Amino acid sequence: MNKLVRFSLVTSFIAMLSLPGMAQEVVSTNLVAAVSKDLLSIIFGANASQLQYGIDVYRMTYTTTSVKGLPDTASGLFIMPQAGSTAVPLLVYQHGTVDSRTDVPSNLKGGWEAGAAFAAFGFATVVPDYLGLGTSKGYHPYIHAASESSAAVDMMYAARSFIAQSGFAVNDKLFVTGYSQGGHASMALHRDLEAKYSNDFPVTAAAHLSGPYNVSGEMLKLLLSDQPYGTVAYGPHVVIAYDYVYNLYDSLEQVFKAPYAAMVARRASEEIGVSELNTLLINQLVADHGAPIPRYMFQDTLVAALESNPDHPFRAALRDNDTYDWAPKVPTRIFYCKADDQVVYTNSLVAEAKMQANGAPDVLARDLDSTLNHTGCVIPALLNSAIFFSGFNTTTSNRDLDGRVEPLQVQPNPVSDVLLITALAPGAQVELYDLNGRLLRRMIATEEYLELNVQDLTPGMYLVRAIQDRKMSAARISVQR
Repeated sequence: MNKLVRFSLVTSFIAMLSLPGMAQEVVSTNLVAAVSKDLLSIIFGANASQLQYGIDVYRMTYTTTSVKGLPDTASGLFIMPQAGSTAVPLLVYQHGTVDSRTDVPSNLKGGWEAGAAFAAFGFATVVPDYLGLGTSKGYHPYIHAASESSAAVDMMYAARSFIAQSGFAVNDKLFVTGYSQGGHASMALHRDLEAKYSNDFPVTAAAHLSGPYNVSGEMLKLLLSDQPYGTVAYGPHVVIAYDYVYNLYDSLEQVFKAPYAAMVARRASEEIGVSELNTLLINQLVADHGAPIPRYMFQDTLVAALESNPDHPFRAALRDNDTYDWAPKVPTRIFYCKADDQVVYTNSLVAEAKMQANGAPDVLARDLDSTLNHTGCVIPALLNSAIFFSGFNTTTSNRDLDGRVEPLQVQPNPVSDVLLITALAPGAQVELYDLNGRLLRRMIATEEYLELNVQDLTPGMYLVRAIQDRKMSAARISVQR
């Protein structure tokens, strides 16, 4: 059977796997950690007063379906704020690239701290491991949109059952986010939730962070360019994964030159992790070509075919996993940093332009810091997402804001009696929220400053934000006595 015909049949089958009702049952839940605010402050290097809650961390396994159509058991974390009877919103966090099947959130690795941070700020947080990682069988289908989404959806159903059984208080708000690979995964999940699961899981807002949304365009151009690239293993990781899903080649030697094929084979058998593969490939590319230029790993005939044939099976597989060509219905932010050295920032610009052209009412991409690389962008991306999400559950619309959240100038902080808010424009709208999104006060500034009396507030964390000139500024404040 010709590879392109076989690819079409496989993609049709995969689409069937993502239909509701095929898995989604809890297999087990285990409380693996109960972490106080004080201990979280040590983990995050923050003052405990900056956090809203301690957290309870549960390792969850649940039924799902593999990319081969077989029953599977997947894993992840469900992290619940220690909020008592206060109803908190649900949030799904999709993690970035991990080194191996054990380097995952359910093992308190692989970026689980981001999920813990969201929970500490007041979100009941679902953190899937993905298929092929944790307890799931088979090779991880890396940057495979359908399974990134289906694993998350099935865990959401399982988490909803666990929430009901446990009597946790969770409200009707749902937020979707993820960083790096997780940005690709969160965009795939967001798309599917709006298209297929809107009755069960209506999305409130989403923030996709530094993800490779345009793998068939921006990322392929990078891999086939003459530009040195510090994470060359991402390309082979995708090649192995897509062959596992789509059956694209008969041997690695058809794709990679020697000695690169032997190195990639060690990763395909999971003998080595992604980071070790990256080191091996970079060392060999530098020895052979003076720089880690990924195109030199691939067979020349394959490179020529990819550059000349838009219908090549590899390019068709990449297009099947683009996640940007649709129109989100809810407020959506695409945060990135222009100096990203792993995921080229133009992915975010392409996604913004296409979604707006498709009629999305509120999609904005924003460069958080043009000097930060991929690793440096993590913290500002997560913080801007948390602040963006905190603005919901309110009566104020987030439409027409430019998407960038700037720091609001407040003093003193912590505060016991009167908070001084400065650098305002007359007419600025200033709002005070608790961290569950409830609007407590709304004021209009008549001067370049505003005094906010907090003596009647219960000690704890609050969010103050100001809206002026289509921009939002925000600060978390700690009220103490």
